Amino acid sequence: MITVPPLMTLLIHEKLKEIFINFDAELKPEVSANLAILLKNIRGVKDVKIGESFFINKDHKYLEGDEAFKELKKEIKENIINSFMKDKIEENILKNFYFDSIN
Repeated sequence: MITVPPLMTLLIHEKLKEIFINFDAELKPEVSANLAILLKNIRGVKDVKIGESFFINKDHKYLEGDEAFKELKKEIKENIINSFMKDKIEENILKNFYFDSIN
């Protein structure tokens, strides 16, 4: 599994002096808020507009809004289950190896 840090898209309209941003659904809300405030405080920026959150799933499909959060939740759940199963398989292999070696 490849892990990628949360992303954001940033569009700058120079004539209107506006910044339009979309945040990755994985990004913590407080980080998104701080970034928006930092961008708003740039000299010459008149407005910062925030669009829908997005998520790029494991099949590289771009999702927005509620669909993005649902897919993120689904992938997190799958990753937790897969990690648990991997740990249990490894534990079972180690137990079998140990008992086989003492018999």
